[in-house]
Amino acid sequence: TSQVFMPFGDSAQYFLAPGGDAESSRWKTAGGASIVSGKGVLGLGSSVYALPDGGSITSGSFCLGYDSPTLRYSINDPGVAGAVLQVEVIWTSPSGKVYTVPIGWIKSGAAGVRLASPNFLLANLAGLLTETGTTSVQLRFTGTGATWQVDDIYVDPFKRV
Repeated sequence: TSQVFMPFGDSAQYFLAPGGDAESSRWKTAGGASIVSGKGVLGLGSSVYALPDGGSITSGSFCLGYDSPTLRYSINDPGVAGAVLQVEVIWTSPSGKVYTVPIGWIKSGAAGVRLASPNFLLANLAGLLTETGTTSVQLRFTGTGATWQVDDIYVDPFKRV
């Protein structure tokens, strides 16, 4: 973990979500979403996820728990009135039923790259955790109304210095 968002006043420790840096095609794309040239707020790498109207990216499964309360990422806001970026968690129950839990919506404002406010995972997922306090989830970002860009997708494992 590291304090990647310290330049923005966020001293929390974070780990990069698997494929969250858009430097590989580890996330599933749909609706015309793709990896394009660009940079997030951290200025790392040379690629971002582009989500046209109706396009989405979905991560592979990874483990979250009581010690992973927040998700943080950078966006390139299209600056288009009515455009929205939706963030969801996808969870498959032990019986195989798939649940989609919305955890955040960002309404378009001023065009440009910025750090999104944290999305709280724990408050939205507490009922899905197993008796060990963990569960396996996927993340999905969907753009509507314009083309959004997403990069630097990190999870706070609630580790403090």
